[in-house]
Amino acid sequence: GNKVSVNVKDFPVYFYFNIVSALSVIEDLKLDYVETLDKLLNTFEFPQGRNQHIRVGEKEVYFNLAKNVVGFEETIEYLADNYDGFNILIAFNDDYADGRDVSWIWDVKMKILAPKLNKVYIVGSRRYDMALKVEAAGIQNIHVYDTIKDGINLALEENEGVLAVVTNYTPLVELDQNIQSWVGKNA
Repeated sequence: GNKVSVNVKDFPVYFYFNIVSALSVIEDLKLDYVETLDKLLNTFEFPQGRNQHIRVGEKEVYFNLAKNVVGFEETIEYLADNYDGFNILIAFNDDYADGRDVSWIWDVKMKILAPKLNKVYIVGSRRYDMALKVEAAGIQNIHVYDTIKDGINLALEENEGVLAVVTNYTPLVELDQNIQSWVGKNA
């Protein structure tokens, strides 16, 4: 087999599976591995709410979509491996696009976050279900807010350092709009 060496950004673990898929296509199309893959990986930008790192003044916001157990756990592992003493906002809805059955949250292993977190902000239509799950994982300093706007604004206002924002589908756009408004204020 061919050996390829390229520079890559700090991608989450599961993204490397996408890279292997891209390599398969590159092989099938008989393209130059190094040039094509290097260009692809170094010009790639994640879409809205997917592994985004956003600067809000002196704050770093890590913004990611987690729509199932695997995605949520990959996000948790990434956060636990890369940050210490951070805050997290979890937005969790059960609208049609999110799926009505939210029982899967009880399969998410969150305990590794307990020693890493300072504060947890929880919003969304299933905020109380998520708050119970977070508390059951041994995580403390949990704050539940009625609206996404209240939660994200308070999290950004109070936060110094890193704020992780983890959401399922339907809160994503509203969260992004609120975060981008803060980017504009702090430019």
